[in-house]
Amino acid sequence: AVEWYDQRRQVELLEEEIKQLKEKEATLSTESGSSDIFVKSGTKRVRVDREAITYVQGLKDYAILFTHENKLIVKGTLKNVEEMFPPGMLIRIHKSYLVVKSKVSSVSAHSVQIGSQMVPIGRSYKQNVKEITLEV
Repeated sequence: AVEWYDQRRQVELLEEEIKQLKEKEATLSTESGSSDIFVKSGTKRVRVDREAITYVQGLKDYAILFTHENKLIVKGTLKNVEEMFPPGMLIRIHKSYLVVKSKVSSVSAHSVQIGSQMVPIGRSYKQNVKEITLEV
């Protein structure tokens, strides 16, 4: 009985891991050699140019990708979204926000301006924001 329980538990853990991997693959995918990414928003897969994205907001298991024209809600964490971009393109400035470095207009003590939008800076992420100002 104990062996059966252990085997059943291992099967459940593997099924959960497979489910998470499939969700991650289905939610965010990229074309090689292109700046476009496909994101699953609702029931549609939408092509988005990485260069058009200005910042990303996280809400539990969802991420909102903001562009100049619109916003897309996708299933996936901020970490999943960050993995879809080249290293160094996005920078985390808050527990719930990632910004594209090249889109930052100005930096103040408590927020970053991207176009007309103000994005808050978290206390523990102030060092990351200093990296933006040093690179310019």
